Amino acid sequence: MEMVTVSSDQFRQEWGKTVDVVLSGKAVMVERYNRPAMVVLKCEYWEDIQVRLAMLDAIMEADKVLARPPDEGWVSNAEMRERMEKRGVFMVD
Repeated sequence: MEMVTVSSDQFRQEWGKTVDVVLSGKAVMVERYNRPAMVVLKCEYWEDIQVRLAMLDAIMEADKVLARPPDEGWVSNAEMRERMEKRGVFMVD
């Protein structure tokens, strides 16, 4: 994804232009005092990031379960499915 950088002053003064840039598919990084302050993205990109983070959380949870010593027991398939669903990841049978 291409990113455009603008100052916070430019962002305030040219809000409409920034929206047009974002809707064209680019991300806009807003800098304040020459440091990154925020990033503006299309909603669909943000939603995709949230889904990917939920999947990553589920994978990390599964890795923790697999790393358990055998004497601590295993998590059942149903329990793992429940844990993943709580994080927004749904398994397909």
